[in-house]
Amino acid sequence: MCRLSQSLRGALSGELMSRYCPKLSLPPMPHTSTLTFCRVALPSSLLSYSEGHMIIDGYSGGLSAELNKLKSIARLYFSECSITCPGLQDITCLESVKVKDCPNLFRWPIEAAHTIRPFPASLKELKIKGESGMQSMVLLSNLTCLTSLKLVDCENLTMDGFNPLIRVNLDDLMVYNTDKCLGRSVSADMFSELAGARTNLSLPTGSFRLRLLKVDCISAVLVAPICTLLAATLEVLIFIHDQRAESFTGEEERALELLTSLKFFTVRNCPNLPSLPQGLYSLPSLQQIVVGCCPQVQSLPKGPFPTSLKALRATGCSPELQEQIEKLEGSLPGFDTDSE
Repeated sequence: MCRLSQSLRGALSGELMSRYCPKLSLPPMPHTSTLTFCRVALPSSLLSYSEGHMIIDGYSGGLSAELNKLKSIARLYFSECSITCPGLQDITCLESVKVKDCPNLFRWPIEAAHTIRPFPASLKELKIKGESGMQSMVLLSNLTCLTSLKLVDCENLTMDGFNPLIRVNLDDLMVYNTDKCLGRSVSADMFSELAGARTNLSLPTGSFRLRLLKVDCISAVLVAPICTLLAATLEVLIFIHDQRAESFTGEEERALELLTSLKFFTVRNCPNLPSLPQGLYSLPSLQQIVVGCCPQVQSLPKGPFPTSLKALRATGCSPELQEQIEKLEGSLPGFDTDSE
């Protein structure tokens, strides 16, 4: 079976499922004006439609040319696809795009890459993982309505064309490389640009609304200009996969103390970090500390715990740190020290 019959277009009001048809092509879209979800992925061959949702697995055919006709689609998920992104900027109802391991999705000729804006300006959520073909932030420069942005293992991404105004409405920002892509830190480049924009554009204190920040570069975030911008709203700070960090400097300690709204602090997979910041306990809103896979951290910061602190957890850390945390169970009734 290589083509879905045109006669099925009007029949897609109930449920349709097709399996193991890797060469299947689709009739012209939209199949229905109520379609709000589309998933495109590689691992298996599956076409499924039910109650306004569409899932397409194992597809590398002509779907890309039809996506712009899905004017009512709200969520789109690409996974392990071999197609090139056709440009979704005309789908004004599109609110969420997730992309995982699609090496050709963002590949265009170099001369065209600086003029293409593949997503509509109204997009609210964008999550991209494992996209080595994505090479410039100019692709996202029109996305000033984003509330959630996640860029993971986009190792060739540069800040060329970066628009600092994309952070205006962000609640969640996650930018990091995992163990697969440790050559450079995209988040370090991004926060360097934001620090420069604070001066050049005179960004006022409180112009950020970030609640959650997850990055792979401690030194890029813990500087006074950035922490001043984050201080009023940031509640969750996660440092992950920072292979470069070997200590918290005095400047970083002082910058951390500016984050007076911080409730949850996590460090993970930072193998060369020998200690936690001593200024953690001075944060008046801090409720939870998590340390994961940081084998060089030997002990907790000195000094009395803040009264706000309710949980302190460690996993994959040194025996000395683990023992110190376990002793807290007896001395602080109700304090949560369970491993994750």
